[in-house]
Amino acid sequence: MVAILNQLKFRLPLLIFLSLLAIHCFSQSPSIGIIGSATPGGWNTDTDLIPDQDDPNRWSLILKLTPGDCAFRMNHSWVANWSSGSFPSGKGTQDGPNIPVKKGGKYRITFNSNTGDYSFVPYSDIGIYGYATPGGFDYDMDMYQETSDTNQYSLSIQLTDGEVIFRANDAWVLTWGNVDFPTGVGIANGPFIPVPKGKYLVHFNKSTGEYFFEKDNSFNSIGIIGDATAGVWDVETDLKQDEVNADLWTARVMLEVGELKFRGNHDWIFNWGGNSFPNGIAIRDGYDIQVLSAGEYEVSFNTKTLEYNFEKIIHYRGISILFTTPSGDSTMITAMTRDPDDASIWRLRIDLSDGFLVFNADTNLIFFWGGVSFPSGIATHELDPIPVPAGRYNITFNSTTAEYNLDLVKVFGTVGIIGTATSIGTWDEDVKMTRDSLDNYFWYINSIQLKDGEVKFRADDDWSNYWGNVSFPTGIGSRNGRSVPVTAGNYRVTLNTETGEYKFESNTSAVHQLKLDPEVVRISPNPAREGINISLTSDELNEDVQITLFNPLGARVKTFNLHVDGTTRLDVSDLPAGNYLMYISNGKYAISKKVILIR
Repeated sequence: MVAILNQLKFRLPLLIFLSLLAIHCFSQSPSIGIIGSATPGGWNTDTDLIPDQDDPNRWSLILKLTPGDCAFRMNHSWVANWSSGSFPSGKGTQDGPNIPVKKGGKYRITFNSNTGDYSFVPYSDIGIYGYATPGGFDYDMDMYQETSDTNQYSLSIQLTDGEVIFRANDAWVLTWGNVDFPTGVGIANGPFIPVPKGKYLVHFNKSTGEYFFEKDNSFNSIGIIGDATAGVWDVETDLKQDEVNADLWTARVMLEVGELKFRGNHDWIFNWGGNSFPNGIAIRDGYDIQVLSAGEYEVSFNTKTLEYNFEKIIHYRGISILFTTPSGDSTMITAMTRDPDDASIWRLRIDLSDGFLVFNADTNLIFFWGGVSFPSGIATHELDPIPVPAGRYNITFNSTTAEYNLDLVKVFGTVGIIGTATSIGTWDEDVKMTRDSLDNYFWYINSIQLKDGEVKFRADDDWSNYWGNVSFPTGIGSRNGRSVPVTAGNYRVTLNTETGEYKFESNTSAVHQLKLDPEVVRISPNPAREGINISLTSDELNEDVQITLFNPLGARVKTFNLHVDGTTRLDVSDLPAGNYLMYISNGKYAISKKVILIR
C-alpha cells in the first residue's frame, strides 16, 4: 500500500493524494501537526494545529518556538510530511529539507495541506488587518516590534488593492486608521486606510499613531558599508543572496570597532540602520549600527523581516567531544576534525556505547556546549549532556552557530538510485547498486545511463534512509538532503553510506580512454603471484594516478594511490587467484588491462 501511495503522490495533485491517504490509511479525521527541535515536543511529539472551520485544508496555531528545525506532518506519521529550507514562509514538499527557525519567539503558524504553503508570522500586540492583506478579514498580519523603541512596529508585506487598518491584540477594542496614504497619523477607531497593490515596508507607532507605507523594491545587491568595514564609507562589502530564501543575504567578513549600515543596490536610497548590536530589527534610514568588538563575523540580513545578526566567529584551536557512560565510570575525550573549507565546521566518525556527550573547545575542560535533544539541535553553554544510544555515528558541530547533528551509521541490506534521471524515471522504484565485497558501506554501479533530471540515494527502499546534495558530479550526501541534479550521460556511480561521499564518473567524455599499447603500460609478471611490477611511459599519465583492481563481477577489490616514477611494485599477495581488470587513471586519462593472479 505504501508503494502505491508513494507512486500516486507524484502523479496526482496533492489534494487527491491526501484524500486517498485519508481513505486508505485512516479511519478518523486527519490531523496536521508540527514537529522538530524548534517545537515544545522536539522530534518525539507533534504539536497539533487547529483546523479552520470553513476551509478543511487550512490549519493554524499560535506557538512559542525556539531556534532549531521543524516540519509539518499528517496524523503523527512521516508517511505524509511537508517541509522546505525556507523561513519564515515557503511551500512544503514531501521529505523536503527541514524548516530552519532562526529566531525564537511566539509565532502565528499557518499551513495549507492542499498546496503545502506555510508561514511563520511573529505574534505581537499590533497587526495590520483588512482585505488588502494576505490574511483578509480572517486574521491580523502581526508586525515586528522594534527592540530600540517598543512603540515602533514594522512589517514587509505584499498588499492587494483594498483597505487596511491597524489593530491591537487582534480585536476591535483599539484600532487606528485614516484616509491618508502612504503616510499619515492613525486616529483611534478611525476609518480604513486605502492602499494600492504592491509590496511595502510598513511602519507604525502605537504611541503617536504615525504610519508610513514605504514601497518595497527588489534588490540586486545587499551590502554593508561604514568605517567598521574594509571599504569604510567608500566601498561596499556585498553580501550573498541565499539560494533558498531570496530575502536572506549573508557573508563572512572581518570588521573593526566602528559604525556601519546595510545598503541595497549600492544606493543610499535604500539603507538600514539600527540601535542594537549584535542583532536586531533594522530601521530604514536609521542610526548607524555600532560594531562593539573587532573580529570575523557571520553577517545576515533579511530584507523582508528586516532582522539582522552579527555572529562573531571564534577560531578555536580544536573541538572535541567528551563522552561518558551512564554510570560515569568511563569517560573519554576524542578530537574532531576541522572542515577544510569552513573553519566553524567540525566532524568526527566514532563508535559509541550508551551514554552522554558534550562538545568541548580547545580541550581546556572549561568551555563546553551541551544540549537536551537527539540526534540534532542547537547546543548551549549549559552543562546539559546530550543523551546518545549505542551506535556508530558521523558527528558534525558548528562552533559558530552551535548546531550539532549525530547521524547514525547503519549497514543496509540494499542501496539504490531513485529519481527522474533514472531509466525508470520515477520516485517509486530504485535502480539497485552493488555492495563492495570488502567494504559494507561502499556501493557502486559500474555503468548506468542517466537522463537530465534529479536523483537521490535510498537504502532498503525506505524514505527514512536517503542521501542527497545539490552538488554534481561529486559531493557529500547528507541524510534527508536535497536531490542531486544530474546531467545526461553514462556513469559509474559510487556511494559510501558511512561518509556520504558519492561520485558520478563519466564512462565516456570526462575521462579519455587511451589505446592499449605495450609502450603505454608494462606489467610483469602476468600471471603474477605475490606482486605486480608496473611502469607507465605515456605523456598523458604523467601525474599521480589511481590504480584499481576489479574482480570478474565488477567489484572493487583493491585501490592504490601513487606516483609512478619508473617501475613501481604493487602488493597483491592478499588477493585470491583469478582474472582481474586493472584500471589506471589520473582523472583526465585512463587505461585498463587484464591481469591474472595465480597461487
